[in-house]
Amino acid sequence: MGVVGNKSRTGMVNSPEMRKHISEALKGTRCGLGNKSRTGQKRSREEIEKGIATRIANGGFHHTEETKRKIAESHKGLKPCIGLKNALGYRHTEEAKQAMSVTRKGRKVSDYVRYKISRGNLGKHRSEPTKQTLRVYWAAHKEEQREIGMKAWSDPGKVKIMVSNMRLARQASPNKVESRILDLLNKYFPNEWEYVGNGKLVIDKKCPDFVRNHGNNQLIELFGDYWHKGENPQDRIDLFKKHGYDTLIIWQSDIKRLHEDGLASRISEFMGIVTSKE
Repeated sequence: MGVVGNKSRTGMVNSPEMRKHISEALKGTRCGLGNKSRTGQKRSREEIEKGIATRIANGGFHHTEETKRKIAESHKGLKPCIGLKNALGYRHTEEAKQAMSVTRKGRKVSDYVRYKISRGNLGKHRSEPTKQTLRVYWAAHKEEQREIGMKAWSDPGKVKIMVSNMRLARQASPNKVESRILDLLNKYFPNEWEYVGNGKLVIDKKCPDFVRNHGNNQLIELFGDYWHKGENPQDRIDLFKKHGYDTLIIWQSDIKRLHEDGLASRISEFMGIVTSKE
């Protein structure tokens, strides 16, 4: 059976009058995560984040293979029209791309759209030409981007949003190596340390991995051998020291080299715990 205005859903396109009628009928109704209604009312950030977190927890929304096949079949033979150009292999001209780029400048992308873009890019690898283009771009705009970043981190409101996004991106969970350190801390020093690498604690734009409880102002930073290659650990220690924190740096290679007992002994020394020898 079709619907009012369509003999069949396959191959039919609503007339402008019908689209206007549908638009009027849908005013005030709830729609996606970005808007509460089509009247322009915005959802609160808490509602948006809750919705995104729920979708992430459920693994996102995915069409079944059968649904994908039906969608593909329904699009066969359709003439190119707005909303179906890309699906039918249509390619925009360079002039059209430039016009769309100018039109979209200044538009704010919703958190959910950012999440969808991020999820869509997971596992993708850039080609060498694309990498080279990005290298050239970032080299030419390095200072500009640095100033933008510094300005953003100096705005308390934006810092709150960025930290919230950091938590959302990491889903408040330590990675594999951080989990090993957390397990060790819980085993040897129960209730003494808390994982804050999810953005819960940000100090001078830096997010430490572990903080000691009970107001001891001690931090533990895990340095990955790849991601922190070439960095001087003393710079991070000095940075946190300016804010009243003592910091222990643990390199990823130390975990293998010192093993569990060696790491526990090093952390005990850092905490000022004297272990008696019988």
